Amino acid sequence: MVRVLFAFLAAPSFIMVPELSTIPEGTALKLSGHEVATRLSLMLWGSVPDEELDAAADQDSLATTDQIRAQAERMIALRDKAAPQISAAHQYYLGSASGATHWWIVDHDPTLFPNYTQNTKLALQGEVDAFFEDVAYAGGSFQDIFLSNIAFVNQDNAAIYGLEPSDYGTELTPVELDATERPGIFTRAGFLSSYSSYDATNPVLRGAFFSRAVLGVDPGPPPVGFSPPPPQGEYSTRREQVEALTSAEATCAACHNLLNPSGFVLERFDAVGAWQNADRMGGDIDGTADVTFADGSVRTISSPLELMQAAAADPVARHLYAEQLVAFFTGRQPNASDACLVDGIATRLAEDGYTMLDLVVDLTQADSFRLRTASE
Repeated sequence: MVRVLFAFLAAPSFIMVPELSTIPEGTALKLSGHEVATRLSLMLWGSVPDEELDAAADQDSLATTDQIRAQAERMIALRDKAAPQISAAHQYYLGSASGATHWWIVDHDPTLFPNYTQNTKLALQGEVDAFFEDVAYAGGSFQDIFLSNIAFVNQDNAAIYGLEPSDYGTELTPVELDATERPGIFTRAGFLSSYSSYDATNPVLRGAFFSRAVLGVDPGPPPVGFSPPPPQGEYSTRREQVEALTSAEATCAACHNLLNPSGFVLERFDAVGAWQNADRMGGDIDGTADVTFADGSVRTISSPLELMQAAAADPVARHLYAEQLVAFFTGRQPNASDACLVDGIATRLAEDGYTMLDLVVDLTQADSFRLRTASE
């Protein structure tokens, strides 16, 4: 019995999604109605087709892009079924579900940060998903990822946002934060507390993530085995300490001059993501830095709001976002065959009124959605 069960679970027809249609269209093969239905349901719901989608396939009503669009719009409107995929796509964009990143792996000194507990971390994890769902279903766009001031708060994370925990229960509740201090997901405590150290901020981690993943500025990994000693001397801010550490060697400075600055701008937030006007080491926060963008330009940025506004308007940031969402929803790594689709989506992201849900629907309109090459 065990062998039969193993053979069943290991069978390619169980593990893989079969696409066996041999209907030609140009140099490609056109998917059958049920194959299109399966792609739609897995992409938008992460599940199997419902009765209406199966019926459309039975009636050969998934043959044209307009028919596919109609079903995609219907399916996305079913928020309970589609929202988890929207959130999962943005976890992929952030890398927040990957054990290879710093998301959620750091704890914080309870004597310095008594408001940060394991329940706080769970609340912040839930907030990330709720944030992207809210942006999507409020008609938000790529720009709102960086500019929305909506946070999701409960009794466990309220204090980090300067709110009274006793005003909230266990459920995450949407609240409006100060838009000049808390624009977008990268000023939320989930990111800020994950990209910090146990007892202090870590502008290198914050800056490296933002520069690489958001702005597309990546000087490459540090030399293997290279670990400079901690800087000696007296410092009044974490920034001064980090600048001393990363500028002592030319090998360090060449990369960290690109990576650190956006992290210095985010020094307005402490290690768990609370706003701070003074460093825990005693000095005033210097949140102004010269941030390098992928086009080679260097801009003096003086606040988290300025940094997020610059990212929201940056064409490379749009392209990276489009590339990651195309990769997630198609289930394949970025590749040359998807380059035109990515370019088209990235261009549309700059348009006023082009929403996150518009993007998802547009992915179903590409030829590559309803066709497969013979080599596949």
